[in-house]
Amino acid sequence: MKPRGARILASAAVLMAAQSQTARADIGTVALAPITGLAGDSDAAAVRAAQAAIGHGIEGVTGATLIPPDQVAKRARAAHQARLLSCTEQEQCLRKLGRLAGADVIIQGELGGLGSAQVIYLKLIRTDGGPAQSTTLSLSANSDDKAVAAVTRLLAPERYTGTLALAIDAEGAAVFVDGQRLGISPLTAPLSLEVGSHALRVTHPEYRDYVRFVNIEFHRQRSLDIGLQQFPIVASSSVDGGGADSITLQGKAPTRERPWYRRWYTIAGAGAAVLITSAIIVGLASDGIDADRERTVMMPR
Repeated sequence: MKPRGARILASAAVLMAAQSQTARADIGTVALAPITGLAGDSDAAAVRAAQAAIGHGIEGVTGATLIPPDQVAKRARAAHQARLLSCTEQEQCLRKLGRLAGADVIIQGELGGLGSAQVIYLKLIRTDGGPAQSTTLSLSANSDDKAVAAVTRLLAPERYTGTLALAIDAEGAAVFVDGQRLGISPLTAPLSLEVGSHALRVTHPEYRDYVRFVNIEFHRQRSLDIGLQQFPIVASSSVDGGGADSITLQGKAPTRERPWYRRWYTIAGAGAAVLITSAIIVGLASDGIDADRERTVMMPR
């Protein structure tokens, strides 16, 4: 029989595979409308480079078939609807252009400059209706990989993920990500997580909790070796099956240094001072009593 942690991960893997198959079927044909420049600050060469990067990104998403910008423009002109190429900022116009191109989805981009980098604002419209989706892409080093990530985020957000591999030095530790329990150590496979920052917590009844934030990147695996710190005193299993827990000392318990006024020599010195002070007071009181005594003086014979 599989451990509980393995069963949880196996069920999660089956669910993710089913969702992935559904996403592949839902993507279909993707038309890329001709990319335009914002306020005319992008030249023709930059626009062509941006269109090539986005086209590569669409082709990198499994289940998506690309209709390139030149084919979209050709089909619009053949249908005497060239005006649709100049009104792609409007969702209704963009949706009509996508239907005319024979696409299930159409993506339109606007290219602009931001310092030394070029930034593309991408908008996705489904030709059968639905709200628009958008994201941004910065064209610099590794633009092709970034384009695949940006387009995946638009077309199949459930696949916009990375993985987290955990090596935990204690068995039976529960793994929580963003407050959700995802398994028990030892984990048999890396965890698939959305791109971004996540709160990780590893907890075990005999160890201190391990807590930190981890950043997950697209199609990258993050690996962590987790060494849990054991509590000084822990409760072990029941003794002789009687149901009572035995307490076992694991190492030396941490101690706190006593303050100076609670140390033995401070207390002893204070006691001696009290005794000496008391003796002085008693002595002074005794002399006073002798001086005040009454006597009867007899006449000499």
